[in-house]
Amino acid sequence: MKKRIISLIGAFVMVMSLCACGGEAAYADASSNEKGTEVATTPQDAPKAGDSGNTDATPYRDIYAAQIDELVSREQADLFALVYVDDDDVPELAAISSEGSWDKDQVFLYTTDGKKAVLLASDIGPGMEGHSISFFEKQNVFMQSGAALGDSFVFYKIEKSAPVKITSLSWFEMPDADGEYIETYMVDDKEVSEEDYAKALKSAVPKGEMTILVGTETTDMVKYDVDAQDGYLSYEQKDEVPYYQYDEIMLQLKQ
Repeated sequence: MKKRIISLIGAFVMVMSLCACGGEAAYADASSNEKGTEVATTPQDAPKAGDSGNTDATPYRDIYAAQIDELVSREQADLFALVYVDDDDVPELAAISSEGSWDKDQVFLYTTDGKKAVLLASDIGPGMEGHSISFFEKQNVFMQSGAALGDSFVFYKIEKSAPVKITSLSWFEMPDADGEYIETYMVDDKEVSEEDYAKALKSAVPKGEMTILVGTETTDMVKYDVDAQDGYLSYEQKDEVPYYQYDEIMLQLKQ
């Protein structure tokens, strides 16, 4: 039997929520939330100039430099990289803390609307109850995951410089009155059969590599080949992509 891809740290607290606990997750209604997630690439791929076609737009380099300064001043992040979630000429900004945390968000993904940085997604440190933010490069799909007693996956896209939910899928198990564990499968807040859950998960995962914003044993981004079969995600590691310290990312933004 395939092993379910769940928390890398054992969870002993039962969770009633179907979504990831802890961290600030991006949700479906872009009008009420600014969060989202994007795919990481090497900074050499960043365009030399960038705006969204809006002649009044501030260059993304200036916007991201200001956001980095804010994160550093608040001691929220100290490592940074330019990544590509969607397929336009303006990269997204990934930022992490090299320390990680159980009780506050230290993994961040931003885009820009040409005037300011827009938070697409944030979360606690990696590996904690399966929490992660990942993206499929230039396919305009990013994913937030994490649950204590099962799996939870929420897929988003960037639309009008804001995160918009594509679909959410959850699997969890809870004890009944006799102490027997019962499996429950959810797709977009609707209970479904295990078979329908497996089909929905397979349909939601794009083809190609997935990049997790920070690994469990490294402060680098980690690229995987991902396969969805029988309601499970299997991961085959392909590569690691480094982050950059403050001085290094600022030099890149000035180029």
